[in-house]
Amino acid sequence: MNDWIERRRSSDSVDSNEERGAAMVEMAIVGMLLAFLCMGMIELGFAWRDSITIEQASRLGVRAGAAMTGDDRADQLSVQALIASLEANEYDQLQYVVVWDATTSSEMPAGCETGSSVALKCNHYTKAMLDNADDAGRWGCVASSYDVAWCPTSRDAVPEDPTYLGLHIQSRRNWMTNFFPGGGIDFGASTIMSLVPADY
Repeated sequence: MNDWIERRRSSDSVDSNEERGAAMVEMAIVGMLLAFLCMGMIELGFAWRDSITIEQASRLGVRAGAAMTGDDRADQLSVQALIASLEANEYDQLQYVVVWDATTSSEMPAGCETGSSVALKCNHYTKAMLDNADDAGRWGCVASSYDVAWCPTSRDAVPEDPTYLGLHIQSRRNWMTNFFPGGGIDFGASTIMSLVPADY
């Protein structure tokens, strides 16, 4: 009888050890999946928050520019307004800003997004240009200024035939964990608004 009890105890001990080992393997697999899901939610949550902030900055920038009809510093004020609405880390992620004539089409004119300004259609501002937003000598429609291609003084606002101003911001959210491929996600926001007549 004692032999049978000893064999039974020995058998129960082996089964218990095997079950503990299986539970640890299952916990490791489920734990990795949960960690992956949590990191994904955190990363995408921050990217979503940044995209909302960029949309808001686009609205503020175009509003500032639309209110300065005929002023040679309209684009500078637009850029300053959008920069002021961003936190430092959000500003660091900006890639470029485009201000374009959206009167005939809500689509950005060809060539404006690719890195150069197009005469009488748009001004493309790189990150380096945005860094000089407060330097008055680089703005104002003179030959070497950033905004000379589509000079703000050439924009008119006639109530019967309104001119529309478009502003696009392109940004990149770099992954914090580097767990996902590509290093980050690119996103942009565009806003269009009619110019406010100067005498309003």
